[in-house]
Amino acid sequence: MTRRARTLLFLAGATVANILLTIGLFAGILALYSLTLGQFLKLQSAALPILLSFCGAVILSTLIYKKALEKFRKKIDFDAKFGFKD
Repeated sequence: MTRRARTLLFLAGATVANILLTIGLFAGILALYSLTLGQFLKLQSAALPILLSFCGAVILSTLIYKKALEKFRKKIDFDAKFGFKD
């Protein structure tokens, strides 16, 4: 398998994983809100909790993705394997 193919597979896999992580975090944060603050705060619209849950999920997934990528880079010789070193 060529470096280009490995790189494209890695990018596709990382993108899918990041999207799934964001969806999972969004659902988790929204469920946590509905079990805690949602019981006490009676809002007329659910737009604000949904917006804040989505923003929190995006931020958390970005931080988790960054940490996971750092660990992945240390575990294997990422730069040589994916062609960033000559």
